[in-house]
Amino acid sequence: MRDKKLENNFIAIRGDVTGLETTVQNPEVFVRLKFNKINTNHNGMSSIFGSHKTHDFEFLDSLLKNQSLPIVYQKDNPSNKKMLFSKKDCKEYKVQLSPQEDRIINTIDSLVKSEK
Repeated sequence: MRDKKLENNFIAIRGDVTGLETTVQNPEVFVRLKFNKINTNHNGMSSIFGSHKTHDFEFLDSLLKNQSLPIVYQKDNPSNKKMLFSKKDCKEYKVQLSPQEDRIINTIDSLVKSEK
């Protein structure tokens, strides 16, 4: 489900991946992230939609930990955020990727597509 408040009122910045987590209730991999908005640090979680913890966790951890990737957050509510892990999301939010980010996102896209 898309978040219309985020889609219609967002700021795109870069954030850092600080680690990965999984939960018993959810098979997806979640990324712990942090970003800075006007000299205020924000922390949070973002799901890598379509990832599966039993197959992807160690690989994703080695790929993403300590990397910087695009984040979009709602202008008036930075707790409403998501890290962008797909070319589709980057295109939707009109985010340009560095060569390093492009390589990482292509790898995630390939991994998620192979799981389907």
